Amino acid sequence: MDREAVLAWLKDHPAAVHGDPTQLMERFEKEVRRHAEQHAWRAAKAHVDDRMHEWEQQWGYHSSEAYAAKQVCPELARELKRMEPHFEKGDEPQLVGEGLFGTLEPDARILVGDWIREVANDVEHRIWQQVVQYTQDRGRGLVREGRVSEDTNWDRTAAFQQQAARVAKILVDELEAHTPPDA
Repeated sequence: MDREAVLAWLKDHPAAVHGDPTQLMERFEKEVRRHAEQHAWRAAKAHVDDRMHEWEQQWGYHSSEAYAAKQVCPELARELKRMEPHFEKGDEPQLVGEGLFGTLEPDARILVGDWIREVANDVEHRIWQQVVQYTQDRGRGLVREGRVSEDTNWDRTAAFQQQAARVAKILVDELEAHTPPDA
């Protein structure tokens, strides 16, 4: 059901909602979009952070940071592409806030909840595609910007896995910076 149909239903059933239906729908939409966007960026950050800690524990051949960046970022993007999160029934209070969702009677919660999940999953899918593309492109961007070294001297480089962990740390920090703040 689209936003207008949900709003019309709420207006036709004033006992099912405590407050102005139009204002509530605007607040629902604002909150669900913000929370879905936060969720996508945080989920990606958590995965990259986990991978960073795995790499920190490994040893291997030496490489430049640039080589690691060009290998690691596309690998992380492929992993992220396969793990897109989705919101399920029951996630609505977390998406709009317990108090705001509580302004609805049970019948309205079902109807509005379906719409909330639909909006949240649409927003998260769009953001997730941006996250994957950002991650895919970031390795070459780090090289271009000079944020990682292209030095290949054995005496001045670390193992690939340590370089990968360093690149992942940069990516974790950047993903955190992209995450919208809490309201």
